[in-house]
Amino acid sequence: MPIPPPEELIDPVLQQLLTNGPTLKSEKMHDPIAKQFGLTKDDLALMQSNGSPVFVNYVAFALKWLMENKAISCLRRERGRGQRKTTGVYCLTPKGQQMAVDKTAFSRQTAR
Repeated sequence: MPIPPPEELIDPVLQQLLTNGPTLKSEKMHDPIAKQFGLTKDDLALMQSNGSPVFVNYVAFALKWLMENKAISCLRRERGRGQRKTTGVYCLTPKGQQMAVDKTAFSRQTAR
């Protein structure tokens, strides 16, 4: 099966956070979502022209969309001198929890 478009990964990402949260590293979402879509090792080995894995990039797109729509937040840690670094650990916001329960996260019109 081909890798689904990024917008089709939005609800599965929300569901991962809902069922495996309250916090979850993005890497921990990859395998369950890939299995949900029946992706093969060959599918997961597909690379973009810049050398990054297509599937990982698509999950990152879903995470970014959810952050922009205030459904999730990314935990950050201090690096010193006022700098903050993202940890890759995400959590649902109250809005995201409601979206996950209602399964209303994504509509094709809002993602484009």
